[in-house]
Amino acid sequence: MMGYGIGSLKYGPLIEQVISALIVLPDGQVREVDRTSNPPVIWLAASEGTLGIITEVELQVRPRPECEWHGLAAFRNAAGAQLFIEQAVKLANKPYNLHFSDPGCNAERHRAGLGSEESIKSFTVAFDADGTAADTEEAARNYRDCLQAANGWDLSEEAQHEWEHRFYSFVLKREGPSMMGAEIWLPIKGFAAYLDAVARFDLDKRLGLISYSHVETAEHLMVMTAYHTDERDRIGFLQGMAFTKKLQDIGAKFGGVPYGVGLWNTPYLDRLYSQVELDELRKRKETLDPQNIMNPGKLYQAPFLLNPALFGLGMEVLAATRAIYRGKTGGLLR
Repeated sequence: MMGYGIGSLKYGPLIEQVISALIVLPDGQVREVDRTSNPPVIWLAASEGTLGIITEVELQVRPRPECEWHGLAAFRNAAGAQLFIEQAVKLANKPYNLHFSDPGCNAERHRAGLGSEESIKSFTVAFDADGTAADTEEAARNYRDCLQAANGWDLSEEAQHEWEHRFYSFVLKREGPSMMGAEIWLPIKGFAAYLDAVARFDLDKRLGLISYSHVETAEHLMVMTAYHTDERDRIGFLQGMAFTKKLQDIGAKFGGVPYGVGLWNTPYLDRLYSQVELDELRKRKETLDPQNIMNPGKLYQAPFLLNPALFGLGMEVLAATRAIYRGKTGGLLR
């Protein structure tokens, strides 16, 4: 996909760490690609397995840091959390990681044994730093300055615990058989407004929406807004697909686009790429895979049933069925 995650705020996406890769092309050729080869390794970024099979990667690595420092900031509302994030991304010594959780997410984490009772009514932002002792001392000072500027309070006594469980986001799935949601690449400046709009949407649909986010660049974050559902309830599960589209539409109002394309996000291609960019991606596909054997149907154009007009109409119909059938979706599972 886009290759962002923990550490991207400070060091950039995965593709910026790739020196070279060994790739098996669709015609069976094995080729080593790097930043200056033809094709260049950058072509593999966000190609979602449509251009070949990557068998080896040579990565640039960084020195092991001397030490770490972790803080956890809490806020009464989304606006405070956004202000804290905006202050933090401007720092010359950027945090290694900034991770946001809304009160719904914190409440589920608490029930799973991963968060304190104090956090369940708060919007929280984890501030994680590493480097030399001087780096982490500076980070601690920066954290306190950002916290004061955003009028938040400190929950750093549980910051280390949250850091140690950073790969366990989907422990939240314990509260229901399945989870669905929308993963959105969103400008930081629209984050609080997005969360407020999601809260209003949830008041109407009662899905029990939760949101968490990683800040990936100085301008953007990836936000996941999710809800519980049950794939065994076919009608309810299909309704969930419609609600996911509603969340993507809310994100679009604030400059957001889907994080990655795959198959189910092909109806949003015009949000993700300009026509010139999409033509270039299709040209790469034709060059390396003229027979279209690598993940056909993904990334480059919407299949018939996912044509934007047809897809939009179908999702509206599915969403409307909520008035007569409320299946095993969202807050009804709890």
